[in-house]
Amino acid sequence: MDLPITAEQIRMAAKGKGSDRNMRSVLTSLEQYAADVGLDRLHRLVHYLAQLMHESGSFKWDQEIWGPTPAQQRYDTRTDLGNTAAKDGDGYLYRGRGPIQLTGKDNYRQFRDWCRSQGYDSPISLLCRMR
Repeated sequence: MDLPITAEQIRMAAKGKGSDRNMRSVLTSLEQYAADVGLDRLHRLVHYLAQLMHESGSFKWDQEIWGPTPAQQRYDTRTDLGNTAAKDGDGYLYRGRGPIQLTGKDNYRQFRDWCRSQGYDSPISLLCRMR
């Protein structure tokens, strides 16, 4: 699919803060899969890219920066995210990754399963191959 938005336009919106490698990874995936997931309309695509830029610091980060801060430490026992109730490292292991900063064991699993159900065996995202 030919995207109705260019890398240069996205770079301008990000104000040059991000990583070209991360942005190109997103664009490559969008070129291949955008129509499949309903991002073939400009207003949807722009909203999606704005959310990705917010979550990833304008494509600067592809995984959560881990302190751990007190808020991040609480992720370790977030059973609502599928992490265990024990302080065993699940918060760090299933920290935010990808341009959308997907977080939590259950969300990782659901996304992986969805990718598989759609036949996305190629790397739509590194997240598809995670636990």
